[in-house]
Amino acid sequence: MSDFGDSGALNGYVPFGRSGANPEQNPTVAAVVLSATLRSMRLSRKAKQTAAAEGGKMSPSKLCKLERGTELPGQRDVELLADFYDASSTEKAWLVLLTKLARQPPAWMRAGISPPPFMSHLVGLEPAAEELCTYEVLLLSGLLQTESYMRAVMVRSEPPLDRDEVEERVRLRLYRQAQLFADLPHCVFLLDENILHRRIGTRDTMVDQMDHLAKVAEDTRIQIRILPMDGDQILSNLVSLTRLQFGRTVTGLPSVIYMETHESSKYFAKGDKPEKKSDPSYERLNTTLTKLLGTAADRDVSLEMVRQARQRFSR
Repeated sequence: MSDFGDSGALNGYVPFGRSGANPEQNPTVAAVVLSATLRSMRLSRKAKQTAAAEGGKMSPSKLCKLERGTELPGQRDVELLADFYDASSTEKAWLVLLTKLARQPPAWMRAGISPPPFMSHLVGLEPAAEELCTYEVLLLSGLLQTESYMRAVMVRSEPPLDRDEVEERVRLRLYRQAQLFADLPHCVFLLDENILHRRIGTRDTMVDQMDHLAKVAEDTRIQIRILPMDGDQILSNLVSLTRLQFGRTVTGLPSVIYMETHESSKYFAKGDKPEKKSDPSYERLNTTLTKLLGTAADRDVSLEMVRQARQRFSR
């Protein structure tokens, strides 16, 4: 996963907002806070990565992975780095605790859920988000799909899925929905209007799905916003974007955008610097989301479009 920013080391933890943001309860959060804290400590000491790696008795490439969150450190690793940074006993103890917490089995594993590797961070971070914003081009967000709709999607997938794979994916989506709605953050779901015209499964499936959208949108914490087909379009190979924002002043978690295209998926954290100026970055993708939100129909108009879609499918 990409670099998780410059948040400071925490001298203890006070739970903030959603319970999923507590690293003592969420190993994914612990891992992200740990990587961000290691990087922050090095930068605050103005230490070069090569010097810090030597002090931590590891290769520069390993330290880079630890700071970017693509590899978990061992207890000895963080102790050596803490000593090199002349960290306080409290800071050192916090790093050791985070290291232990990050290696605990995540809640989804304890629930018998097996997300694909590229989605494991998303599944782990969604319960921690204070704000969630998604943009979907082809299909409804998995967080909004009825079980009938999601099964219809999977039956038509290419390459075909066997029965066990379908059941596993259904369980994953239902699990993510349960985690979200058990402690609902502020959510904005941006949908291309074509999604309201594309029949997935039977007409009854679509009627039930539109009813579900209308019911979900009754909650003031949820906005469903439709991007009209006759409005300004952003042309790209995007399939979806998901932005997660956290109570960073306490958790140490930077905002994250998860991007899916037809070819790949990738995470971007606020503060990341792309290798090339033309490469995607958090800032560029966040600008895209802002533009999309500006062109989307307002909440009331969007709900009316959902109701009209229901009428079309009920004929």
